[in-house]
Amino acid sequence: MRRFLFVLPLLAAICAAAPAFAQSDALKQAWLQTTTLIDAGKYTKAEIWAKKAVDLAQSESGVDSTAYATSIYNQAWLYRYQGRYAEAEPLLKRSWDIRQQALGPDNPSVAECLNILAVIYIFQGRYGDAELLEQRALTIREKALGPDDPDIAISVINLAALYRDQGRYADAEPLLKRALAINEKV
Repeated sequence: MRRFLFVLPLLAAICAAAPAFAQSDALKQAWLQTTTLIDAGKYTKAEIWAKKAVDLAQSESGVDSTAYATSIYNQAWLYRYQGRYAEAEPLLKRSWDIRQQALGPDNPSVAECLNILAVIYIFQGRYGDAELLEQRALTIREKALGPDDPDIAISVINLAALYRDQGRYADAEPLLKRALAINEKV
C-alpha cells in the first residue's frame, strides 16, 4: 500500500505544467532523461539531467515560470527517492508557489506538489502537516477533475495510507473503498 504514495502521473505533470511552445527541445529532453533515469534507479545520472533542466528553464523562461516549477519539482522528486528530504522540501514549496501564482490555487498541478510534499512529511513523521496537504490536494482534484477521475483515487489512497500508518484504520477504510470504486469505473 505504501507504494501507492509514489504513484503520481509524473509525465502528465511535465506535459501539463507549461505550454509546449514555452519549452525548448533541450528542456523537454532534459525532463525526459531525468524521469527516465529516476525510473531506472540511476539517480546520479538523473541528478545531472535534473540540474541541467533547472538551468535551462531558468535561462529560457525565468524563475517564476511553470517550466522552472516543473524542473525543480522533478529535482525534488529525485531527492525524495534518494531520501534527501531536507533538499526536496524547499524545491517543492517553491514549485507549489509558482504553480499557484501561474495556474491558480485550484489547478491539479498544484495538487501534485502538495502530494509529494505530503510524502516528504510522512517520511519525516510530520503526519499533521501531511494530512493537511493531502486533504487540500484531494479537494483541488475533486473540484478540477470530478469525483471519478483516476487522480482522485491517487489522492484518496495517499490519504488512506497516511491514516493507516497512524493506526487510524476507521478513517482509512472508507477512503480505500472509495478508491476501489473509482478504479472499478475506470
